[in-house]
Amino acid sequence: MLVFIGGCGGLMYWGGIQGVKNSSPYREAVEAAIKNPEVVESLGEPIQTGMLDDTAIVTKNEKDNTITAKFTIPMTGSKSTGGLYLEADATAEQKWTFKELTFRLANSPQVINLMQELPPELIQQALIPAEPAKQE
Repeated sequence: MLVFIGGCGGLMYWGGIQGVKNSSPYREAVEAAIKNPEVVESLGEPIQTGMLDDTAIVTKNEKDNTITAKFTIPMTGSKSTGGLYLEADATAEQKWTFKELTFRLANSPQVINLMQELPPELIQQALIPAEPAKQE
């Protein structure tokens, strides 16, 4: 019986990980990373994503019915490895917007900001710089 419970827990964990990998923020983050020449050059092609570990955090705020996701997607290429970190929020309607999207090559202090690779509608409005007032 104990094995069965452990097996169910493993299936629930696997199902949760697969759910994250099929989520909009995961797909958008990976797409943004592989469009970035600096990330591609650092990792080398082909680029593959790895297994999410148990540090992935998804929380739900009952007050405003929003969801926050924070996790790192391991990435491996022909030259090196790195991590794609994202933090994103979803509304009750499941519309996701990003607070942060960065890539860090393993064993390197350099962080590549990938927010500019995202379509504007996926970036939280508070993070988009206001356009300067036009001079007349």
